[in-house]
Amino acid sequence: MRILTKIFLPILLMCIFAFEADAQKYSHYNNNAKEESESEVKSKSVEEVKVERYKSIKDSRDLKLYFSFIMDYPKDEALTPEIRNRVKEMILWKTAKKKNEKESYEKYLKQTKYGWYKSEANEKLKIVKK
Repeated sequence: MRILTKIFLPILLMCIFAFEADAQKYSHYNNNAKEESESEVKSKSVEEVKVERYKSIKDSRDLKLYFSFIMDYPKDEALTPEIRNRVKEMILWKTAKKKNEKESYEKYLKQTKYGWYKSEANEKLKIVKK
């Protein structure tokens, strides 16, 4: 538990503070919806807008965009948990890279859901084992 507190909590707090600092920078998603013509906005449901936004950010690997989505749709039961899993994936990788130890890369490979950095982790494992 202490390891989690020492490693994950500071990383998560850094991400949240970075997100808050740049929140206005990424508020263009809300502004873009306002800029659409009234007929387009009326023809789209809130759910359709949310799904379009999810599709546009899901593979971005951008924590700021992920946190923005989570903040805008905190109670969504379909898409927000998926975005949270993507955040966990990125934190898992960043932690492995920061520690740069055999165990951290093995942990990433064992726990990864998406495998975004699998090849990099395997390469790092070869180097760290030497």
